[in-house]
Parts: sequence; C-alpha cells; structure tokens
Amino acid sequence: PEHKWKLTYDTDTKPYTPRLLLVATSADGMHWKRHTFIPNTPVMFGDTQTVLYYSPSLGDYVVFGRNDTGVRAGGEKPARRKPWGPECGHGAGRLFRQVGCAVSSGKEITNFGPVQIALSWDEHRVGNCTDFYNSAAMEYEGVHFMFPSATRHLETRTTDPFLKSHGVNDNLLDIRMLVSRHPCSEYRYVDGFRDAFVPRGVGRRNITTGMFDVYGDEWDAGVLFMTTGFLQYPTGIRMFYYGTQQSHTTAAYHTNAQVHDAKKGIGLLNLRLDGFVSLAPTPGTGTGTATTVPLLLPTICTSSCVQLLLNVETSVSGFVQVELRSSNGVPIPGYTFAESVKIVSNSLDVPMVWQHGTNVLPVAKRNKPITIAFQLTQAHLYSFVPFCGCEFYPGT
Repeated sequence: PEHKWKLTYDTDTKPYTPRLLLVATSADGMHWKRHTFIPNTPVMFGDTQTVLYYSPSLGDYVVFGRNDTGVRAGGEKPARRKPWGPECGHGAGRLFRQVGCAVSSGKEITNFGPVQIALSWDEHRVGNCTDFYNSAAMEYEGVHFMFPSATRHLETRTTDPFLKSHGVNDNLLDIRMLVSRHPCSEYRYVDGFRDAFVPRGVGRRNITTGMFDVYGDEWDAGVLFMTTGFLQYPTGIRMFYYGTQQSHTTAAYHTNAQVHDAKKGIGLLNLRLDGFVSLAPTPGTGTGTATTVPLLLPTICTSSCVQLLLNVETSVSGFVQVELRSSNGVPIPGYTFAESVKIVSNSLDVPMVWQHGTNVLPVAKRNKPITIAFQLTQAHLYSFVPFCGCEFYPGT
C-alpha cells in the first residue's frame, strides 16, 4: 500500500549536478517519499518526458529518461561523440538526444539497475540531421514500443528569412514508431519504415513571420508529442497526443498574445486491435506470401475443436489463403493452399477455413512444430491467435 502511487522526476536544480532522475512513491497520491536516484552513468534525466511502467513480460519496473550525448565536430572527447555535418547547422557543437532505460531489481521500485541506451544516434539520423525528443515508451502484448517526436536541425545557410534570423533549432516535430523485444535493447523502425506514425496537420508557416494561419491551418500543424500508454477496448486501441501550431522553440511567437492565439489541443488516435503494424504485399505487386517461424498449436482444450483466428483486412477484390506445413516446409494434407477457402473479410477474429472446415486440432495433437504460410492478395494481416472451440464457425 505504501507504494501504491509511483512517479519519476528529475532534479534540474542545485545542489544536484549533473541532473538526475529519481523515483518516488506514495500511499495516497499526496504525500511522497523519494526512494532512489536512478544510476547516472550515463546520465538520464527528464526534460521532455520521463516514463515509468510495470513490464508484465519482465516482471519488473522499467524507467526511461533523456540522455544528451555530445555530437560535435572535430575530435573532441569523449570518443563516443560523432559529428553533426555542417549542413545540420551545428558544426560548432550540438547535443544529440538519446533515450536511456533502467530496469528495477526483483520487482522493487526502490532499486534500479544500470542505465542502458535504448535509442541512440545512428549514421542515418546524423546524416539527415534528425533528432528525437520524448520517448512515450510502453509495452503491448510483450512488445516494447517508443513513439518519439522527430525533428530536423536546419541549415544555418538557409535562404528562408525567418529561419535565418531565428536559428536552426526552431523546427517542427512529428511522431515516429520504433519497437524492441526488450525494453532496454536498441529500438528500431519496423523494416526500416521511417515515415511518421502520426503526421502533422495541414498548414504552412508564413515565410516572413514563421507563424501558421490560426484560422486557415489545422491545429496540429506544428509540433506533436505522444502521451504514454494506451486504452484497449474490445475492437481497438486508443492513444492520445498533444499538438500545436507552435514551432519547437516558439521563436516565431514573440508576444503572449501570439502564443495564446496559436491553436493547440489533445488528439485521439483510433487503431484496430493489434493495429500497429501489418503484413501486406509489397506495394505495386498486389500479392505476397509470408511464413511463420516453427510453432506449436495448443493441445489442451476442453473443446474437441481448435481454430486459428485471423485479424485481417482485405479489399473487396482481395483475399487471404492459409497453408499449414511441417517444420521442414512440407504442406500438411487437408490444410494446403489448394484446399484453403479464400477469406474476404475485415474482421478481428475470422477463422482460417479449408474445404473440410476450420478445425486444426488433428494437427495440434501431433504435438510437433509447424509453420503457417499466408498468401495475401490486396490484404493486411495484423495478427492471428488459436481459439479453443468452433463457436466462430458453426457446424465445424
């Protein structure tokens, strides 16, 4: 009970040098007790956001904070520093933002292990002058997500009169998505897909003032930050983000009235269940195949039937077909592509169907690893799951 409420915060005040990340707990949400400094090698602090959550897959708490690493020109120490190119406008020196991560020990919120860098600089980010703020880290079904806000440091040699006078750090931000199998391992884009997960709204900055049109542009045309976590309901996932017409440093908004007039608000994202990523044919081809790693089907069911349910979306002219194979890739009779019924559906739980029906219990009872092959035509496959029973397809 004394640890019912939990929070993280950073010192950002003397006598703490450098800034440190801390964890505190409370029994009532009003009276707090500081427990620990998160180990500060490397230094991890707050600024845009700290995140603390309990990880069901680890059975421990995980904390995330910001780490600024010097990315400077020349051979300055420490050796980990790499140069921003002069095209980024920071040849003289600019900090590069990373995300640090630490895991609690033995489910104890008062004791955390060493800090690891979970989101670091890479050559692509440096080469494209891209930096990240915020982590918005969370766990979903054993997969760990980050939704950082990306920005691009601008050239000092720009011809834009506003940007030329206000510097290279006053840019816009959108939200990206990265994933990892462990909360403190390196987070990566899915298949290198670097486009915005949440793009900015439609709008154009005035070339002279740098401000958006309060009435003509959308409210989230400037800067976006994802909140932490999600709400799950039977058919989908809801997430929230903050958006504004202001720019990163709000340098364009010289007066309080201008800041006040700029639109801002909280946006709602609606995703289908498991809808973060999907398998789909390569664009332009229309058709593609995918095969799982070897896996075992469940054999302990009170029902005499086991189905495999698909979370899938097809176009009206698209379809999905499914084939079960032995671990060495040989199709299992009765469950081949030739015997598979074409599934045309936009459903969270449509069963895989063959000419004999949907029951895969005979395959499961072999208790041997199999692979599942999917043929997708104008379709997106989000997930699949075993189901004990045949309620979803009466008569089989």
